[in-house]
Amino acid sequence: MIKINSLISPLASLLLFSIAIGFMSTFVTFLMNLKGINPILIGSMSTVNYIGVMIGAFKSEKFILRIGHIRAFCAFGSVLSIVTLLHGVLDNMYFWFLLRFITGICLSGLYVVVESWLLSISLIKNRGTVLALYMITLYGAQALGQLFMLAELSQPTILFLIAGISCIASIFPLSITRIPSPKIEEAVSMDFKILLQKTRSSIIGSLSSGLILGSLYGLLPIYLAQINYSQKMIGYMMFATIFGGMALQYPIGKLSDTIERRTVISALFLIASAILGYILFFSIHPTASMFLFFILGGLTFTIYPISISHACDNIDSNSIVSATQGLLLIYSLGAALGPLLAGLISFYAPDQGLILFLLLISIPTGLYLLYIRLYSKASHQDEAFMPHPQTTIVVSEIDPRIEESS
Repeated sequence: MIKINSLISPLASLLLFSIAIGFMSTFVTFLMNLKGINPILIGSMSTVNYIGVMIGAFKSEKFILRIGHIRAFCAFGSVLSIVTLLHGVLDNMYFWFLLRFITGICLSGLYVVVESWLLSISLIKNRGTVLALYMITLYGAQALGQLFMLAELSQPTILFLIAGISCIASIFPLSITRIPSPKIEEAVSMDFKILLQKTRSSIIGSLSSGLILGSLYGLLPIYLAQINYSQKMIGYMMFATIFGGMALQYPIGKLSDTIERRTVISALFLIASAILGYILFFSIHPTASMFLFFILGGLTFTIYPISISHACDNIDSNSIVSATQGLLLIYSLGAALGPLLAGLISFYAPDQGLILFLLLISIPTGLYLLYIRLYSKASHQDEAFMPHPQTTIVVSEIDPRIEESS
């Protein structure tokens, strides 16, 4: 039985820096739009951030192994704190590009430390619980971070200072823990041939999920500002979207245990398309809009973990780790491209560019996956749904399906 005390330190550190990161992703976008920056450049900044995340996710392990988990966490956390504070000191868009890139690298390093720590202290029988607690902490913190937007201060530097303090505070819980440092196993090579042959729907779902979520995180604040939402309302809308992604992930995921997963994934895209179409063509009261974005978040945040579950249903047990890591890379590529492409469309259609981009992704993807489902055999669903965050390759090893299948 896992001791709750052993979870407190890594989850507390995760909570504190995720609150800051959740706020920063929205606030930086909001400020750039306020300054009249081109949507393409704003989308490019989100792309640069995701490129940093990708590099950090696949390159930080050697650094962690060389100096140890606690010192690595302190190093990544310290640099993250510095670059967060520098946003308020150096008000230069091109300098912010560099800061967002470094933020992405540091963020991945922090995720690798926390995820490998949770992996080391969990047992096969309770990894599902540990993974669920990780998801709740991660998305709950990102949602809470949006509430900093409610402080409409004349000096944005103060909010950068608060975010920096939250990053600094995240170093404390893990740095004083007495739990032995975990070991990171050598990463399993990714067999893309298996992915292409057996999990085509998972590849499409993961890529499209990355395109959608990357653009939502990066450009939704701009869209809300362009339709005359106040800073406070933007905070509420972002909170509703991310909180919906946390709250609805498990019930929708459990539904995919009883209904063929490709049918569920296709339905998620098509229902999201209907919501986006309603938002595009109708004037909506802010309260109703908040509810719609809550549902939209629940639908779109669930696509990636169900795609992972579908892959696990259709591959050999010894290929699960490599497949999930490959799908994470595909998701990350989508998340990096999404803000850039959505920013390009938003440049030519300022008021509704983001919604149009999301429709261009969700409608064809939903229809194509429905076509695949109708003209192919139903897949066996031997593996139960598990929530799965889009962070680093280490979290795939916490998934209890890996050990249960072997």
